[in-house]
Amino acid sequence: MDKFVIRNGKREDCKEIMRLIKELADFEKKTEYVRINTETLEKDGFDTDNPAFYCIVAEHPENASELIGYVLYYIGYATWNGKRAYLNDIMVTEKFRKSGVGSLLFKQLCQEALKLDCKVINFRVLDWNPAIKFYKKIGAEDYTVKSGWHCFCLDESKIKEIVQINQKN
Repeated sequence: MDKFVIRNGKREDCKEIMRLIKELADFEKKTEYVRINTETLEKDGFDTDNPAFYCIVAEHPENASELIGYVLYYIGYATWNGKRAYLNDIMVTEKFRKSGVGSLLFKQLCQEALKLDCKVINFRVLDWNPAIKFYKKIGAEDYTVKSGWHCFCLDESKIKEIVQINQKN
């Protein structure tokens, strides 16, 4: 196996991270949903004392300036058990899938979560994504099936609609 360097992301990585975000969106057939850019990543993750996200990256084994994968996560809080990490993305570029780099990225995420005293790592996976096999193999539980928890989302237009309705009342 190639020697992969797994490390915490830096501000200088944002252009490469953005490239990988777009590649992931293509893979998930959700290209039109990407609305951020490199500057947004820099501002939200690195230009603040309170970053909106943390990032772990995997460098290309022959070219450290090229990233071949990333994990993007943030810390939240649950009233039942305290801090938890929310895995937003884990992505490995197609050429390096099944090379072990995804497992290394996930392991580093687990190490970072433990350092931050997180009790849980939450994440979502598209129902057709082959990575589900990996998550089940490592012991992740599908809470939609097991506990009946469903994941919901309000997009920006719905948030604004709710605010406008409440301002009228």
